[in-house]
Amino acid sequence: MKERNIFHSPTPIKHQKRHEIFSSMLIFVCLPIANCLIVCAGKQSALYNSISRLAWPEGLLWLIYFWGILNIGCFIYATELTLRAGGYTKKWNKIIIAIEIIVALMMTVGVSIPSYPYEEFKYVAMRTFHTSISSVGFLGFYIVLLVLSISMLNRNTRQALLSFGFNAFIVIVGIFFLVKVNDPTSYCHVSAPAQILIFDLYCLQSLLNYYGMTLFSQEKQDDIVHTNG
Repeated sequence: MKERNIFHSPTPIKHQKRHEIFSSMLIFVCLPIANCLIVCAGKQSALYNSISRLAWPEGLLWLIYFWGILNIGCFIYATELTLRAGGYTKKWNKIIIAIEIIVALMMTVGVSIPSYPYEEFKYVAMRTFHTSISSVGFLGFYIVLLVLSISMLNRNTRQALLSFGFNAFIVIVGIFFLVKVNDPTSYCHVSAPAQILIFDLYCLQSLLNYYGMTLFSQEKQDDIVHTNG
């Protein structure tokens, strides 16, 4: 059959139970604990700081690189489990992985540009580039989740609706935390707790997407490519 769809018949994941235990412990327990410790590592309060302020004025860029590796790594790991369990075609695997790599690079480049509260032109310019690139990268991971939710419409409608529901949950909670959970005396418009909460939710949905692939069957059999391509 000519490949014109998103899914083929899924193949078993080697050591699947171990992956489920490891990914669940990582995302449900280890990741939130590590994130809480990281945002409290600065001299200022967590609400006063942002990830960017921790990286530059607080001098903890190395710790923020570790934060990025840990969070992005968990997200990609859970997404890869989702793609394999769902039986996505090679084409769609490449599309999702390409998007993840691009947004991960954008976040890395963004956070690597110095960001200080000074009002001289060069500092304002650097801070603007820092914020713009990092924000697009941060939003990019949500785009990955949204694309996956849309793709599920071609697999199982109930699964897709559940995934869209969690998309909406992230938006509602995220907007509230981005707007309200910060210190008004700080120049940081978005606090570190708001940033880590949103990324925790990203990783959580990515893992829940995997479990959705294992719990919901492929209902739209006419749209499934019966090859390993």
